[in-house]
Amino acid sequence: GTYTATACGGTQDTVCDTCTVCGDMEYELVECSAGSNTQCATCAVCEWSNDAHQLGCEGAPIWWRLKNCYFDKDGNKVQRNLVDLEDLRIDTRQGRRHWVWDVAIPEVYGYAQGDWTAD
Repeated sequence: GTYTATACGGTQDTVCDTCTVCGDMEYELVECSAGSNTQCATCAVCEWSNDAHQLGCEGAPIWWRLKNCYFDKDGNKVQRNLVDLEDLRIDTRQGRRHWVWDVAIPEVYGYAQGDWTAD
């Protein structure tokens, strides 16, 4: 469709533009009508702001939320399938058990046997 982008005035004719089409990660917030273009809102959020937002984003790709909406115990963004592993690494790191035994499972990054930090 089209909408009136500029109304006529003086010697100027009315100018119409093509309505914007919302993308894959967007939904239509305001419909294109006579005097206004389509307004799109993003579905790239972790929590819906209201029922209309949830309904509008119903067909949005789920992969985006699985990749961007989960955090480990340190507050780092991680993919959903890695949250438990990263939390286990954090628990192992915080426990300092790896200081006593030569091998820590899972492997601890950032600290080695013999390192010491004042907590």
